[in-house]
Order: sequence, then C-alpha cells, then structure tokens
Amino acid sequence: MNTKISVNCIMKIMNVLFLVVLENFIFDGGMGFFGTSFLVLSVIFYLFLGGLYNSIAKTVSIRKNKGLNCNAKHIIKPALIYVLFVGFIMCILSFLFADKITLKLWGISYSAPVIQLVCIALIINAVVDVICGYQNGNGNSVIVIITSILRAVLPFVFAFFCVPVIIRYGEKVAALQKNDVVISAYAALGVALVYVITMLFVLIVTIALHIRMNVFQDDRKMLRSIDSKRAVMGGMIVSSVRISVNQIFPLASLAAVAAAYLRLAYKCGMKPESTFVNAGIIFGKLLLPIWFVFFIFSEYIAREKYKLHMDMRKDEHKTGAVRAQYMIKNSFFMLLPPTMILTFLSDPIVKVFYSGQYIISAKFVKTGAFILLFAGISYTLNSILKAIGKEINVLFIQFISFILQMIFLIFMLSTTNGNSMNLIYSFYFFFGLQIILSSLMLYRYIRLNLMDILLKLGKYGASSIVMMVLFIILDKFIMMNVLLLLLSMFFGYLLYYLTLLALKGISKRDETSLKYTLNYYPVKFLKSRLRM
Repeated sequence: MNTKISVNCIMKIMNVLFLVVLENFIFDGGMGFFGTSFLVLSVIFYLFLGGLYNSIAKTVSIRKNKGLNCNAKHIIKPALIYVLFVGFIMCILSFLFADKITLKLWGISYSAPVIQLVCIALIINAVVDVICGYQNGNGNSVIVIITSILRAVLPFVFAFFCVPVIIRYGEKVAALQKNDVVISAYAALGVALVYVITMLFVLIVTIALHIRMNVFQDDRKMLRSIDSKRAVMGGMIVSSVRISVNQIFPLASLAAVAAAYLRLAYKCGMKPESTFVNAGIIFGKLLLPIWFVFFIFSEYIAREKYKLHMDMRKDEHKTGAVRAQYMIKNSFFMLLPPTMILTFLSDPIVKVFYSGQYIISAKFVKTGAFILLFAGISYTLNSILKAIGKEINVLFIQFISFILQMIFLIFMLSTTNGNSMNLIYSFYFFFGLQIILSSLMLYRYIRLNLMDILLKLGKYGASSIVMMVLFIILDKFIMMNVLLLLLSMFFGYLLYYLTLLALKGISKRDETSLKYTLNYYPVKFLKSRLRM
C-alpha cells in the first residue's frame, strides 16, 4: 500500500513537472489550445470510462475471493468491448463535429485536430486501465507500478523529439497563411501526438507483461453462459459509471468555466490568439501550483478517509467525529499558506506572466486564489460523507451545485458585458454551496458542528478567515497594508471569543488574557446580555 501511494505521488508530481516543461516548449498559446481541448473532452470520457479501473479491480477481487476465478479471468473481455464501443462512438463524433463545434462556440476551428488526437489517446488510456485494473484485482501490482512510471516519464522523452519538429512545421504553415495562431495550434497538436505515442508504447508494454503473466491461457472452465457474461458486464459498467459520476462534477465544473471563458472572450471581440494565450497562462502558470498543492493534499485526505471509514465500521462514532474535526482543521491549515502566498503575490504574478492587454488582472488572480481553499474544504467534507457511507448524499450535493453553477454561467453569458470575475464567482458558488450542504448533513449524521471546528482553529485561524473575507470583498490592492492585518486580527479574535462564549463559556484564563485586548468590551457587553 505504501509503495502504491509513493508511486502515485511521484507520478502526480512528474505530471506537474511535465506541464512546466511543456509550457516552455509550446508557450501560452499552445498551452491554451491543448488545455481547453483536453479538459472539455476528458469530462465526457471520464463520465463513461473514468471509474472503469476501480470497478474492474473491485469486481475481480470480490469474485476471486468467492472462488470464481474462471469468471474473473474473463471480465477483461467484456470490459474491452465496452471501452472500444464507447471509444469508437467518441472518435466518430470528434472527427465529424469537432471543427464545427469549436468554430461555433469559440470562433476558431484550429483546436479540432487536437481534440481528435486527444480522443485517441484517451481511448488507449482506457484500454490500459482495463488491463491494470484486472491485474490490480488479482493482486499483481507490478504492472500498475510500471505503467504509472512509464506514463510519467515517457512524455518528457517524446516531447523533446516530437514537439519542436511539429512547431517548425507549424511556423512554415503560419508563414504561408500569414496567421500566427497556426503556430500555437500546431504546438498543441504536437503535444497531443506525444500523448498518443506515449499511450501506444505503454499499451504495448502492458500487453506484453499481461501475456507474460499467462493470463491469456486456455481455460476449460471458461465462462460459457451468455447471460452470466451479460450480468457481469452490466454490473461492471454500472459500477464504473457510478464511480465516475461521484468524482466527475468538480472536473465538469472546471471544464464548463473554461468553455465559458473562451465563449466570453469571443463575444467580447477578443482575437483568438489573445484568448488562447490567456487560457494557456491559466492552465500553464496559475493552475500549476494549485494542482500541485491539491495533489499532495488529496493523498493526505485519502489516508484519513480510510482511517475514518474503519472507525465507523467498528462503531467508534465518537472517535470518528473527532477524526473528522481534525481532518477539516488540518485541511484548513494545509491549504491556507499557499492560498495566502498566491494572494499576496497576485500583483507580481500578473506583471511577470502577462505581457499584453488581456481581460485578466491582479484582482482576478487575488480573488481566484481562494478557490484552492474552498475546493479543499469542500473535498474534505465530501470525503467525510463518503467515509461514513453517504455517497448518494455527496452525489446529490455535487449535482445540485453543478446545475446551479451552469444556470449562473448561462445567465452570465447572456447578459454580461465582459466581466471575467463572474467565472471566479461561479467557482465560489459551486464549492461554497457544497460546503454549506455537506456541513448540514454531517451535523445530522455524526453531530459534527463547524462551531467546534472554529474553536480548534484557534484565534489565528479565525483571524485568517476574517482576512480571507476582507481580501475577497475589498477591490483595492492593499494586501500589505498593516491596517488590514490589524483589522483581521481584531475581528478574528472577536469571532473566536464569541464562539467560545456561545458554546461553553469563557474560562478565567481566557478572560484574563482578554482584558488586555480591544475585544474585552464587546465580549463583556454580550456576556452581560446573555446573563440577563
């Protein structure tokens, strides 16, 4: 288990590093073409195929433990049929309609070839996931580790040889057409080609290892009942879609906002080159540190989620509630420092990374930085609900939040005058609503009160919350203003003491320390009123 976690962390870090190197190869415009194409298309694939790996691994493991080895060995065949069927439909749709859809939505069709190649790469990736999920269910983690390493390392090698060649060819085409946008489109096309070549190589290695382990041997006990095959295949597909749906809404939210941003820029009359440069800066520079922090954070939450699940299975509800409180507290303090760093450095970030008159400003970066904290707290609360067996509740919360966010985005696109801040506000709406609904459900099921968590955060945590609110509300760039820091500490301490007063009263020690602060008088006044 520790080896798998370590390999998973290393693979995620390598993926982030590859994006850093990639951004230097294809620059911001190419990153915009590739990022938006990959994100929008991957949502559709993830819905049908994203949970296939876990579904196959779980199905094979369960049937093997029941002694149904012959059935488990042939689960891989209907799974491959399902993957190829979905992939064939997606390929047909992408090759027929990708250029028309991109031209209609964003006013440019150069990203259509990128979408088509990414579609092929995702199909191959799904086939690899089928084989790896099967082997993982059988307890063979060697193939899983090897394929994970290859997926992380090979893009560096192939990108070094392929991308510059494609870019040089794109420069020649751009010179003939006298259109610089073609260079960015060809750069993104080169990256998509790298992913296709990488996944083909990984697929060959995976199949070779699969054959090496004698999994394609003839078996006289081979499952011959068509009804049984259909039952196994149907249950596996339903399980796969259920797993995908439980995890897809945050990704779908990001894809919807990316598509809405491109549509907004197109409606405002922005040139396609500037539009995709903006998108490339968002994917290649601003989101990279956020993704990196969130990858590490998600591994911590996964371990704590497993411990909480075991506590609830042992009927240790009190221990589980305490663990859930500390999960939320640790999540807050893990994500607060990078959020504050991005907020304080929003003005230098814009000056360094932005070299043109685009619709993204320091306020955009400053306000968007807190999405990391909101998303992390929402992810933690949803993980706690899943650990106590309330996956349906999480699905309902995410579905409602996503639908309302889509209504907000559609309304924004129909009435906006070019205000890109509405895209950021839609994220706050999406994650904020999840935090509220998840908190109410946790209070209902395990009596988890967020007021108790506020006490565990302490005075400094309460001050940080107030500082966050002030950072978001205030328009002017006064991040380094000492007055703002003092106001945050004053109201944060006041929030802490009022929470303490409302829940269990103020001890003599706290009251003594309170006398030497400005919060003494409002707390004393409220305390006297409560006694009356």
